[in-house]
Amino acid sequence: MEMRGATRKLSKWVTSRAHPKREPAGFALCLGSRQDLSLSGNGAIGPVPHLPSPQRYGANLNRALIAGTAYFLALFALGFALGAIRVTFIAPRFGQLAATCVEVPLMLTAAFFLCHWAIQHWQVPRTPAIRWAMALWFLALLLIFETLLGVTLFARTLAEQWAALATSAGLLGLSAQTIAALLPVFVGKSER
Repeated sequence: MEMRGATRKLSKWVTSRAHPKREPAGFALCLGSRQDLSLSGNGAIGPVPHLPSPQRYGANLNRALIAGTAYFLALFALGFALGAIRVTFIAPRFGQLAATCVEVPLMLTAAFFLCHWAIQHWQVPRTPAIRWAMALWFLALLLIFETLLGVTLFARTLAEQWAALATSAGLLGLSAQTIAALLPVFVGKSER
């Protein structure tokens, strides 16, 4: 008799701690209610963080890839225009390194604002995995298009492309491209 009373009390207590929609207690405790309890590393009991559903994660990833593509296209178009000016007018007079030194601050400033715009416009969440996906997608697009541009427009081989990166101007440009690629991880907060 006492066992049934204790079981009922325990059942009522567990049910009262279940999800507010009153799913069965076992459902809530096993499948991730926001009121679940877990043991942390120090032995304290606290709430389990709520994880996004796979559908929401996929939607966020799509947003990040679209934002990364828009960020890339806008920055690549600006870089193409500034690169044409650099190669045609500045580099012949002052040298390749000086011309790159003039272009890099302009590109990084533009990259900051364009990245912030893309993140805000497509509401990319601040989740590290999503932001890293955006950054890596931007970097992949940049490397592919930079290589294609060098091969088609300047008739360089892949070996010549890599050799150009080994110069001081090439390393400066590569550093700026790396910073621009990492900006999505550090710039802009989502409105969600």
